[in-house]
Amino acid sequence: GRKYGVGYYTDSGATTQMTTSANPITAPTRSGYTFNGYYTAANGGTQYIDANGKLTSSASATNFTAAVTLYAKWTKAVSASSITKTLSATNYVYNGSAQGPTVTVKDGSTTLTLNTDYTVSGNSNTNVNSYTVTISGKSAYNSTTKAYYTGSTTLTYNINNAKITTT
Repeated sequence: GRKYGVGYYTDSGATTQMTTSANPITAPTRSGYTFNGYYTAANGGTQYIDANGKLTSSASATNFTAAVTLYAKWTKAVSASSITKTLSATNYVYNGSAQGPTVTVKDGSTTLTLNTDYTVSGNSNTNVNSYTVTISGKSAYNSTTKAYYTGSTTLTYNINNAKITTT
């Protein structure tokens, strides 16, 4: 589009001004993906239109003298059913020390990386009780497909009383 003062027109014949807060474009759709915006390069680049179709402040501050090619960026949707979360154990015997399960998160056969792809909290406790482990998706885990695990899940484990035996 052409820039006239502050903001852009969607094309040279349009009369509606596109800004950072008004008159967004209709964001495109692609089955199995989420639209992330339009950028100035296929890899990297500066975002000029955000995921909601609005002009970014970077684009608003730029004066173009010729047509510009923008590249759509997408995030591959991860099916919730393909993500599995498991605990190494769900029952422990009280021993006076902090203990708890190791968490494994997989997308199909791909094992995700703790503190890179997801975070875990609540998996180290000492006293006899039932505890909740919270597993939360964090970021893209596949640089080729830009797949993301998002959301949060809770799983439960127990620290049980130690059995005392007498002879």
